Amino acid sequence: MSPSCPAKSPKQAIQRILPYAFTAALIISTVLPCSGQDQGETNFRKVVNALSGMWSIRETSDHGEATGEEVWQGGTGGMPLTEEFRIVTASGDKLSDYAAIWWDSKAKKVRGIWCADFNDKGCTPFEVTSRDSDIEMKGEYDSKGKSIAWKEILHITSATAFIQTLYMGTPGEELKKVSTIVAERKP
Repeated sequence: MSPSCPAKSPKQAIQRILPYAFTAALIISTVLPCSGQDQGETNFRKVVNALSGMWSIRETSDHGEATGEEVWQGGTGGMPLTEEFRIVTASGDKLSDYAAIWWDSKAKKVRGIWCADFNDKGCTPFEVTSRDSDIEMKGEYDSKGKSIAWKEILHITSATAFIQTLYMGTPGEELKKVSTIVAERKP
């Protein structure tokens, strides 16, 4: 309080300070995440909200075009968020894989595990990050004894569509784009 404008009583001092304190609290509440929840957990909730549902997919790669669906669903509180990926290739082959992602509150990051029949270990871990309208997943796996690094970027274009781009290559080297999926939310 400035000496040039002293309050006459404690009540007057509180009345003068209260509007400023209230305004500061409003500003802080819009800038900072909720107490007990950090930015990573908030980002995870955004991922759950963006991906949850059934999606019709069309994948284009050097091997031709494939169609199918992705089903993303969350358990209680959205965790884990699981994915079932099923496609039929142009030659009639049926392919599928599965993934789960969750918020690791101890490590303060989103973790994932991906499983496929061509993965030598069956399932391998991966990392998940999100920024703006992009969700990035990346990891490594072995197939027939060969190590493969991968990265998927899911670009959310609207509440009913996303574009998923897969990059693959040798770990430690630049990854090359191998396929693009266009997904549309099923009603």
